[in-house]
Amino acid sequence: MNNTDFISILTDNGLEKIGKGSSTNKRGKLAWPEGDGCITPHYTHVDTELQSLIGKCAGSFNVPVRKILPALSAFSVRDINSEWVNEIKESLVIQPTTPVTRIPVLIDRHEVESTDSFKEEMLSSVNLYALGGNHLVQAMKMVLDQNPGNDNYSCLRAIEVEVFCGLTNLEARFVGSAHNKKCNTLKPTFQDKVKNSRGIYEGYENSSEVSWKEACARSLGLLDGKKINKDGIPVILSVASYSSVNYSHVMEIFSQFTRNSPMGTSIPQVVCSPF
Repeated sequence: MNNTDFISILTDNGLEKIGKGSSTNKRGKLAWPEGDGCITPHYTHVDTELQSLIGKCAGSFNVPVRKILPALSAFSVRDINSEWVNEIKESLVIQPTTPVTRIPVLIDRHEVESTDSFKEEMLSSVNLYALGGNHLVQAMKMVLDQNPGNDNYSCLRAIEVEVFCGLTNLEARFVGSAHNKKCNTLKPTFQDKVKNSRGIYEGYENSSEVSWKEACARSLGLLDGKKINKDGIPVILSVASYSSVNYSHVMEIFSQFTRNSPMGTSIPQVVCSPF
C-alpha cells in the first residue's frame, strides 16, 4: 500500500489529510501518576482470572530498576510509546519520588522453571522481564542515565516487583493486561488491542484449554477491566488473523496514523476492514 492509497482510505473514513511536515496533533500533557497510585494486593489475589496463577507467584521484592528487562515480543501486551516514556521521564526529573507501582516480572524460564526452585538471592543474577510497567521502567532508567551519581534521584534506583515463575506466554499476557488496566494512565488503543491479539493468534497452541479467540477476549477483558465475549470483538479478531501480507499492510496504516495523531488515539476500526 502506498501513501496515496493510505490517504484515500483515511479520507473516505472522515479523517483529515495530513501533509508532509504538518500534524493535526495538539498534544496535551497527561498527568503522571494517577491520584491514588497503583500499590494494590497481589494480582493473583484480586483478579478472578488470575487466581489460578497463585502457585506461580513467588512474592514481592525490591530490585534495582536496571535489572528489569523489556517484555519479550512473545508476551508483550503493547509496544513502547516513546512519547509517553518521555513525559513520564520529565515528571520524574521535576519531582523524583519512589514509584508507587508494583511491576509484575517474569523470571527467565530457562533459569527458574517454577516457584519450587526459586530463592530470593537469585534475583541478583537472573533475567527479569517486565510484564507491565515497561514505560515507567524505561523512564526511570533514562533519568538515572542522564543524572549519574545524582542523589536527588536515588529513589528511582529500585522498584518493587511481583515475581512470577514458569508462566506460559499466554499467562504472561494475562498478567501484563491486568497490570495495564490498574495503571493505564495512557489507555490502550485499538491498535494495541489488535497487536496483542495478533501475538496470541501467532503463539496459540492447539493444546491450550481455550481457543485463541477466547484467549484474546480474556486478555482484552483484563486490559479493559470488564468481561468481554469473543463475539463482541469481531473486528479485532478479524484483523488479528489476517494473512501475513495483509497484516503487514495494516501495520503500515497503524504506523502512519500513530505518527500523525495525538498520543493515545485509536484508529477508526473501519479503516482496517478492506483487506
